[in-house]
Amino acid sequence: MPITIGGELERRRLERRALRLQLVIAVQRERTAASGCPDAIRPGLERALADFTRELARVHGQLARGN
Repeated sequence: MPITIGGELERRRLERRALRLQLVIAVQRERTAASGCPDAIRPGLERALADFTRELARVHGQLARGN
């Protein structure tokens, strides 16, 4: 399939999204580990990390399919 300008722009957008998500996940894990976060807050942070991780997997899937 020929590469289109729209397809290339979408690929680049997804690549940037994946990099941002990877950075957010890494920073949040580092901050959580360093902060000694109270147990009451930890479940919310864990849910947020799980959401970001699922989103990153979705973006990687789209990149793998060429979308």
